[in-house]
Amino acid sequence: MDPKLQVPEALRNLAETNVDQAEKAFNGFLEAARKSLDLMQSANMPSPMRDIPKRSLDLTEKNMKAAFEHARKLALAKDLQEVLQLQTEFLKSQFAAAQEQMKQLGSNLSATAGEMTSTGKAEGDPSGAEASEATPSTRKTKGDISRT
Repeated sequence: MDPKLQVPEALRNLAETNVDQAEKAFNGFLEAARKSLDLMQSANMPSPMRDIPKRSLDLTEKNMKAAFEHARKLALAKDLQEVLQLQTEFLKSQFAAAQEQMKQLGSNLSATAGEMTSTGKAEGDPSGAEASEATPSTRKTKGDISRT
């Protein structure tokens, strides 16, 4: 192995320490975000909408864990060839994960929209079926009643 392409052990140790510190900071952020989300969800947020922020936060956590794991592997890489191999594997796995997550988000949003639409109809939302009974063409005003 060419010594010029090797990563010094001291640099690898420093990189691993930095990854650990960054992960601890992110975990603190994530904890604060979850607490904020809990407070937000106790407010008057429509029930179908409550799952979307939680699912988004869960996906963010999953992606960041994968990124931290990848950074650790990179920090321990002994040479450029290993770095390139790790990077290629990571990009492939992240692309596949992104595709799956987009499918999940799309189906979740569709389900939420359908649930909100059906909830609106059941609660007498003007966009629901009940609105057709009170259209201007069938509604009688005081003037109409006095003329009959």
